[in-house]
Amino acid sequence: MLTVLSCGNLKAQTGKGKFLIGDLYRFGITGYGYISQMNIGFGTNTYKSDNSEDPSSEKFLTLNLIPKAGYFFADNLAVGLDMNLMYLRNKDEHYTYSVNMLGAGPFIRYYYPMDRVMPFLEVNSSFGRGRNRSYSDATDNEYESVFYLNSFGCGTGIAILLSQKVSFDVIAGYNRVVMKDLEDNDLNYRHITESLGLKLGFTVILGSK
Repeated sequence: MLTVLSCGNLKAQTGKGKFLIGDLYRFGITGYGYISQMNIGFGTNTYKSDNSEDPSSEKFLTLNLIPKAGYFFADNLAVGLDMNLMYLRNKDEHYTYSVNMLGAGPFIRYYYPMDRVMPFLEVNSSFGRGRNRSYSDATDNEYESVFYLNSFGCGTGIAILLSQKVSFDVIAGYNRVVMKDLEDNDLNYRHITESLGLKLGFTVILGSK
């Protein structure tokens, strides 16, 4: 449905009073990539507790959806809300693991206005909760837990204009996520993910001229 215009100068309508709607997909290869908030990226996952000096890490593969909506409070400056929606299921010969997660938080994006390709900066944060389930048929053990998480991210990107209202976005940046079990104990157990990578997706800007 989206067609690249091949003639004339394209300029996105990023003026005050417009609305921004977007959806981004992330694809991560990390220990718990579902909270890395990166499309294509590598990162470190660290497990820590107050009485342990030997953190461990894992690798994981996942796909997530990040819809977002914002409002331009000034020319080229949009403030809005990111939603983080995820379902993950991993199964091998004897082990099944699944995660459901919902999170939300604010973002700020500033565009540098140009023709056809516009650089931008973005900062975001999110808060949410999720549920882990795992089962091993080798031991017939089942485990379930509820966790909360908070994250901070920042990055720089380019918006490639497909029309005056539609762009394809590529964002490169850093993200840090802290996850903690709601059934906390004296060990203060945390799971920390730090990632460098990419987010990819389409953005639509709506509103009258």
